Amino acid sequence: MTERTSGDPPDVHDLFALDRDVERAVRGWRAWRSALRSDPDLHADEDVFLVSAHRRVATKSLFGALGALTKRAGVASLHEEALRRWVAFLLQARLTREADVTIAREMTSREAVLEDVRRVSYREAWRGVVMETARGKSIAWFDAAASRGPSLAALRRERRRLGLDGELVPPALTHQEALASALLDATEDLSGALLREEQKREGVTAPHPVDAIRLAMARDAREGWPARLSARWLHELFHSWFTGASRFELDPLPSALAGASFVRALESFGQSFRRASFEAKSTLPFALRQDPHFVDVYRTGALTASLSASPVFHRRALGLGKDAAVFQARTLGKTLLFALRFSSVRLLLGGAGADGSTWDELTARLFGLPAPRALAFAWPECRDDEGARLVGTLTALPLLRSLVDRHDEDWFSNPRAIEALRTRTLYPAREPPEETLEPSQSSRIASEMGRNFEELFG
Repeated sequence: MTERTSGDPPDVHDLFALDRDVERAVRGWRAWRSALRSDPDLHADEDVFLVSAHRRVATKSLFGALGALTKRAGVASLHEEALRRWVAFLLQARLTREADVTIAREMTSREAVLEDVRRVSYREAWRGVVMETARGKSIAWFDAAASRGPSLAALRRERRRLGLDGELVPPALTHQEALASALLDATEDLSGALLREEQKREGVTAPHPVDAIRLAMARDAREGWPARLSARWLHELFHSWFTGASRFELDPLPSALAGASFVRALESFGQSFRRASFEAKSTLPFALRQDPHFVDVYRTGALTASLSASPVFHRRALGLGKDAAVFQARTLGKTLLFALRFSSVRLLLGGAGADGSTWDELTARLFGLPAPRALAFAWPECRDDEGARLVGTLTALPLLRSLVDRHDEDWFSNPRAIEALRTRTLYPAREPPEETLEPSQSSRIASEMGRNFEELFG
């Protein structure tokens, strides 16, 4: 067999060689994105697509060639379809690389002014909002972030223009906006009541968007957690979940700022578990093991995050007493509720038709009053896979109920339940057509999630 040189186009008939190139390009891009977030100036000039093997799988010509192969055959194989989705992802990543660098630099440049005294970056300002224990200080940090909103919004709009604008939208996500709207409707009264209750407890006379953020941080839920979040803690907590893993790469964990940090850590663990390989040799190629819009990764992450709202988990895994476990589960349930509503608003604001009035309406639903227009379309950022995140989270409830019904409320420590979840990692990442969400399903799914939260706080 003749070896391909760096200048040769990829052979669309050699799917496994193409798959290897795609996997290497995706891994290189992910490593670069992570490094860029940590230090934009240091990594801005790095370009993974200068590597010829990476650039070959990030071209419109390859995207078209895979499509033409499908047309000639009359039907696409699962592998061909999966590769085409990844090529579309890499093509968008290549087209938006410079915009991502500019945005990362804008977020870390010290151009925001804090209380007319100190210059801080946009990213530091948001970190100050969530870290500050005094409400007045949180508001000052919030205002500093808002001052940089307009310039960042312009950059985000430019990035959207450069991207593919959803040329390859997964069918399971085609009705995601209806799902987001239904979720906001189903949880409106409950979230408003919880927010007003918290504002009353803090003696708030003039509501502000930071009130909802502070509520979601769950500062009172700190019992049973370690002083520092680490991979070792997760290994000790979920040791049996790692059994048989040939590849289990944990994502970086957040700092232990408040109860919400542990919710994020549990969610991240579930996502890493779903991406893991539990055989010495994987039977599936990369493009089938993973997907650019990996719904089941976010479903599994939502499943493990839901443990934070389980009194049984707090008692048996963290060693809390009955009353403390119930209190902490309810407190962290507010974090889950706010995060879900926040994701819904992210998605709806990211739509092409969003305008100023849409911003006022949606942020008022989230915070109890409209957020400053200076932040419009700069924050919250609608991530490229926001639809997959929302669909995965909202469809985690049936999976959770199935595990509880079959293995009881301490399913997280039951070997049979863990084995059932481990088996799911052998499935292709792509959602089968019968699992797509039709508009008629959105209301039912959202209503079930709303009732689940009402039961938690009832």
